[in-house]
Amino acid sequence: MIKNKKILIFFIFLAIILLIIFGILFLKSNIHICPHSQSNQRNNTTKQIEILAEYINLRENNTTQSEIIGKVYKNEIYNVIDTNGLWVKIQTSQNLIGWIISSYKNDIYIKYLEVNGNIPEEQLTLDKIAKNESLDLKKIKYNKIEWISDVPLSEIKCIKYNGMVDIQPNMFITKSGELYEFSTQKIYSNEQVCKKIDTDIKFDRFHLFANDRDLSIIISLDNKYYYYYDGKFQNYSYIINSSLLHKINDEHKNNFGLYDMGQISYDIYYYIEGNNVYEYKLKYTNNGNKELVSETIIDTLPENENFVSLEGRIIKTNTSFYKIGIKNQEECNKYEDITPIYGLVKLENISSEYDKISYFNGNYIIYKDDPKNLYIYRQ
Repeated sequence: MIKNKKILIFFIFLAIILLIIFGILFLKSNIHICPHSQSNQRNNTTKQIEILAEYINLRENNTTQSEIIGKVYKNEIYNVIDTNGLWVKIQTSQNLIGWIISSYKNDIYIKYLEVNGNIPEEQLTLDKIAKNESLDLKKIKYNKIEWISDVPLSEIKCIKYNGMVDIQPNMFITKSGELYEFSTQKIYSNEQVCKKIDTDIKFDRFHLFANDRDLSIIISLDNKYYYYYDGKFQNYSYIINSSLLHKINDEHKNNFGLYDMGQISYDIYYYIEGNNVYEYKLKYTNNGNKELVSETIIDTLPENENFVSLEGRIIKTNTSFYKIGIKNQEECNKYEDITPIYGLVKLENISSEYDKISYFNGNYIIYKDDPKNLYIYRQ
């Protein structure tokens, strides 16, 4: 009897010990009592952030469409290795490198920690967001890409603007007429960010389809039209052989095409003559051809500025950069019944850097004094 009681007491005591152990393990697995194993140690001489949200997705690149490669959790601390606007590139103690978003709307997900007793400038931006104050967008407009290539940036003549869907690769044409693919995410197998497209054709410029910026026709130096898709040059004769489009391109080699989704679908082309901004409006006829509906002046450059070039929808003068856009955007945002008015919209922040820029097409920037980095512009 006494022996059985001792055995019973022993098992009860063992069960209590096991329950305590399992309870501690459960709490550790569900509550972040101490820093996560991938968290860095606090170092007040290094730019670091502390996570304020319960968790944030760690992504391969600084976009919400990029692959999620991990998560970071509340109270963890991470070293900052780069920033791009509200995106922060971090490195964990396990050497995992990725991007997290620091804020969405007025919600703040991270806090920048003091460096040598000073509050980083990025934290001041987050403080403004939290207070719903206006931001200086000039400081969050760039995404820098290291240019690892035998082709220097100074040799690039024009770059194809990519829209939302990458039907074609990013491409550029050099001043000597070669056509290249290039990457903003990964290097190619040649250990460079670009590779030459194998062809003997010499190219002059890109012509953008009016209804899709991703379907670019490439025009050669001898004014022939080519379409590059899936590693091959395709023939889009029903577009390329349009006599009206040939006329537009022959008369105005640099023009910008826009697709108008009104009750009647139009292809609209803009071009510059003198200081006037002209609009060609085209529509399809019953037999599938296009006809010119109107040709009007929609805006005029300032008298003290001279036209230099039209790259996509970006107009460069001798002092400034403009885009062909909606001039009454503020009213359109406010009222339901306001019709957009298209014309010249000056890019103040880009124009303020005019003397520093050698190339700008609305999406890509090349700086004269920075030969190792290509920049993506975000308005």
